[in-house]
Amino acid sequence: MAWWTDPDNAATPPVTMDRVAAWLERIGWEYERRRGGDYDEIHTGAGRTQFLIEIPDPRLLSVRGRETYGTGHGPGAQERVAAAATQVNESCWVPSLFALPSQGDATTVATRALVNIEAGANDEQLHDYLGLMTTTTVERFKALRELLGIDDEEEAG
Repeated sequence: MAWWTDPDNAATPPVTMDRVAAWLERIGWEYERRRGGDYDEIHTGAGRTQFLIEIPDPRLLSVRGRETYGTGHGPGAQERVAAAATQVNESCWVPSLFALPSQGDATTVATRALVNIEAGANDEQLHDYLGLMTTTTVERFKALRELLGIDDEEEAG
């Protein structure tokens, strides 16, 4: 409901990693929170997709997704994954998939979704932000796996 018709919801609280962790608990996802002098991040996942959630700047909430595929050493293996990622990106822009430099016989593909949180977010807005960013990330990876002929049940590479 709009703030002008719901005065109790007019002041939006700041988005914090504590609130992100509480959201993950409400939806039943396991997570690991890592804190250091200059960082506070949450690692979680859904199926094959690994997530890193952070607030890299007081104005931005970031959700990074990652999957690794055993693509082998064959000629063009990483290029095939990168081309499939481009094909997925042509059908949906956010979040974009990109292949990272290969490590041995595996190729890692990543995404990053950002939302401006400078004005804060109430619980419903935060649920929408995080839900949209995680759901669309999982959907992009699923589309990529389908193009590559990777079964959802296969182990990550």
